[in-house]
Amino acid sequence: MTKGSLSNAALHGLLAASRKQAQRRGQRPTTAHCVLEMLQNDPDAGEALRAAGVMEVGLVGALKMAGDEPDLVLERASERALQLAQRHDTTGLPVVRPAHLLLAICSDPRSAAAQCFERLGVSIVR
Repeated sequence: MTKGSLSNAALHGLLAASRKQAQRRGQRPTTAHCVLEMLQNDPDAGEALRAAGVMEVGLVGALKMAGDEPDLVLERASERALQLAQRHDTTGLPVVRPAHLLLAICSDPRSAAAQCFERLGVSIVR
């Protein structure tokens, strides 16, 4: 991985799986699909989400009612995730982890994920 790149295989895998989540549901990929993928398949992010009260069945239901999110929200969240990774990196080669992306997604109130959290009555970032 080059310095500052988002070529982290785990992150790309998560984004690809998120797109598949959306396609299976006949929806456009959003940050909420990323959160669903993290909940289902990333131990650290999933644990944090469950601890905050996000359960899969509730998130899937909220996802069905979530409105569109502005274009580029997911791209901007990926960029913010890189910034978070860089801030905590000591090696010069930041690794963007799903937890970085989760924090970035949660910081954007315009995201479909934020709509889902609001519908669920859950606050992720305090």
